[in-house]
Amino acid sequence: MESALLKLLNLKVHSFLSLSKYEQFFCLYISLWLLFIKFVLTFFSFNTVFTYVNKKNYKKRNVHLKRLSAERICELIEKCSSNLPLHITCLPAAITGYIVCKANGHDPKIKIGAKKIDTEAIVAHAWLELYGIIILGYLPDIHEFSKFNI
Repeated sequence: MESALLKLLNLKVHSFLSLSKYEQFFCLYISLWLLFIKFVLTFFSFNTVFTYVNKKNYKKRNVHLKRLSAERICELIEKCSSNLPLHITCLPAAITGYIVCKANGHDPKIKIGAKKIDTEAIVAHAWLELYGIIILGYLPDIHEFSKFNI
């Protein structure tokens, strides 16, 4: 069991080190946002957090800094959220994606939906769209979710 854990850790470290230095820095930046948003959502409602996030002034980044595509940012968010010790759900990931994409000059939209899975259970999901295309949080049955207006 211990050797399997070490192999997994070695694979994750190797995967991180195979990124460019800029993307390694970006992963650390994303990880901090993911943990911060997860922490804040523990104490504040989604509406409070989302209102604050929408009021934030996303300054244009310096032209000499490398910009990442929204798709690449979301790939890194998925990679980071799966490697963090805490279970990061779709909502902190979508909010983090929104913040980081906005800071990189993109204009994503957070979508939240719910669907009934049986007579008594409802499942909610959050995802990120850019120009109507899902860039973070895709599920095969996402068309079955009823979207909320946020």
